[in-house]
Amino acid sequence: MQHLPRLLIATMMLSSLTPLACADQNSQQQVTIYTTSEIALQGVPAGAEVIYLDRQRQIEAMLSQGLPPNPHQAAMTMQQRMAGPEFAQLVQELRKASDGLLKAKVHKIQKLPAVTVDHTYVVYGQTNVGLALRQIQATRNGQ
Repeated sequence: MQHLPRLLIATMMLSSLTPLACADQNSQQQVTIYTTSEIALQGVPAGAEVIYLDRQRQIEAMLSQGLPPNPHQAAMTMQQRMAGPEFAQLVQELRKASDGLLKAKVHKIQKLPAVTVDHTYVVYGQTNVGLALRQIQATRNGQ
């Protein structure tokens, strides 16, 4: 791992995710952005993985919205929802959101947004993803 200037901090090297294409000098880079729905991002490249760390909470709130206070009635309402066509998609989204939270923990993400490249470099606090990627590239070129 490397110690880099100011916002650019070395993170752990993990290779559990499929590499994604990033339009940064035609190189193959795995770009992952950790954020929340309240943070507006700019310049997100095609192929970047954006992980919303508040998505699990949002889905859980959707699932419990409008449930009656009576536990028996709430259980019956949930059974009806589970039989609906949207439920399978929500479960899939919930799994993906849970995986995103786990990735953030494994990668020891400390601040949001976090723009990572190849699970080796991260820029914290930069909402302009293109600028964060240029900072990483400049650091890599300076090595």
